[in-house]
Amino acid sequence: MNEREKIINAARRLAMADGLYNLSVKEIAEAAEISEETFYKFFIDIDEVIRELMLTRGGIADEDVLKLPIEEKIRKFNFALLMQVETAGVEKFAKWIHENIQKRSNLLLLSDKEIVRKIIVSSVESGELSSDIPVNEIVEFIASLNYGMGINWCMTNTKFEPLEHLDTFNDLIINALIPYLTK
Repeated sequence: MNEREKIINAARRLAMADGLYNLSVKEIAEAAEISEETFYKFFIDIDEVIRELMLTRGGIADEDVLKLPIEEKIRKFNFALLMQVETAGVEKFAKWIHENIQKRSNLLLLSDKEIVRKIIVSSVESGELSSDIPVNEIVEFIASLNYGMGINWCMTNTKFEPLEHLDTFNDLIINALIPYLTK
């Protein structure tokens, strides 16, 4: 494993334990057993690492995950997404939403849609979902639910905890896929 991979893996472990937005260069360097100077050889700042972790959603689109049944892929993706949202905390998530609206940036939304697209397409390719599934509509449906839940959380001032509703949320998505299941 090269030093860059060590940094990403250490950051991923720390983010899952302490929250994505609670990372520090010092902590990551210590966990990766590298110097802070080495960290800066690969990344400009902590935000670059956070962006990379968010764009991959913790490896949820890796080939081994894409071999799982559709239900497990959906559950893993939604857990990874909502865990990152909830561990960030409502204030940081609301700030992130606000900043992205101001910048008109939708990079993360587009990357989440691409991950969901990979999940759906891999299930079509494996024969688990029928080839007539409206992939674009399903991707939009799942993205709308995910981001809607996050925005609802911000609007309710933490009276609504996303992970508490994960099973219901996943069941809603999986039920929408039932007409396209072939197995």
